[in-house]
Amino acid sequence: IVGGGMAGLMCAHEFVLAGKKVVIIEKDFCGAGASGKSSGFISPDSELELSDLISNYGKDDAKTLWTFVCDGVSLIKNTIEQYHLQCDFQVQDACYIATNKGGIKNIVAEHDARESLGYDSTFYKQNNLNNVLGSDSFHGGVRYPDTFGIDGFHYCHHFANQLEQMGVRIFEQSPVTEVGHQYVKAGAYTASAKVIVLCADYFLPQLGFLWYQLFQMQTFLAISKPLSEEQVKKIFPEKRMMVWDSKLIYNYFRITGDNRLLLGGANLWYTYTRKENHDPEQSIKRLDKFFSKKFPKIKIEWEFLWPGMVGVSKDVLPVAGQSKDESSHYYIAAAAGLPWAAALGKYVAEKILKPHAHPLDKYFSPYRKFPVSKRVEKIIGKPLSFLLSHFIIKYFGKIY
Repeated sequence: IVGGGMAGLMCAHEFVLAGKKVVIIEKDFCGAGASGKSSGFISPDSELELSDLISNYGKDDAKTLWTFVCDGVSLIKNTIEQYHLQCDFQVQDACYIATNKGGIKNIVAEHDARESLGYDSTFYKQNNLNNVLGSDSFHGGVRYPDTFGIDGFHYCHHFANQLEQMGVRIFEQSPVTEVGHQYVKAGAYTASAKVIVLCADYFLPQLGFLWYQLFQMQTFLAISKPLSEEQVKKIFPEKRMMVWDSKLIYNYFRITGDNRLLLGGANLWYTYTRKENHDPEQSIKRLDKFFSKKFPKIKIEWEFLWPGMVGVSKDVLPVAGQSKDESSHYYIAAAAGLPWAAALGKYVAEKILKPHAHPLDKYFSPYRKFPVSKRVEKIIGKPLSFLLSHFIIKYFGKIY
């Protein structure tokens, strides 16, 4: 397995439970990439809400996709409980909010989608949302349970330690330089295996794989100094929640176990970038401006800020499956969200252990049709190609 993030670790877990010999080769250290730098929202929502899935793929397939990612939520929770992983596990409802009047239709659509498929959902109009979210600046929201937050880095770190105890060999600080038929080279060393699972996400194009299918989106995460209980109550008068808004480039926030505010977001320029940008001064100003505008009575002192790169496909669904060019290679990439990554790790392991057709194969295939073609991408460039694709799939998915 190449890559020691959530997907690679969960895939290794499935293999070792099946009695297979497993080696993980990691460029830096387990959890160093998107999994460890994530916001830790363990929710089936990612870049596409349930209403988007219904609009784009119909109710039946939307429910299959939703069930799949919900299983990823359960997988993460089960490993935390089974192996007593210390990762700041915080049970918090998910809350999807409208930052302006135009976003209300998205909130209503999500509430209707959840009710139509039998999922718990509570709808808040603007006049009663401030009972659970201490701001008058939001225009509505939908809330649902069975979600939680974690520290993604500590989860990966402790899960990797557990896997080593179970017999998995993990080689960190070992950047892969070549991948061939049943072998991987990392510097002067070569590892051989019957099957190679490539979980390197947006690094895969650098290794010569899935150049057309994969890109990255950048976001910034800021974390505050510990808040007082009074301050936390002003943000969440009832219970702590994990909150994100309805914009294409959205902001999101939650409270950690030690009362720190975790706040994330970006802008159009930084989100679709070819390489990781570090602009802490401007980024913290932008995030602080958002929060100060929404919660003007709460003074936040920020302590750290870091950038994170998330691998994405053009239609925002993951890329997973066997290579058409090399039978020993399998891919897991573009899992925009830890639950997706966890579910995909199990999905690919199960397909390798016992090859079978799965109803979601057509949506995860690396060789499926995407909104913007290779020809168009060559003309307009990769960043604009992915931005256009995401705009189409988010707002005009039915025509794609």
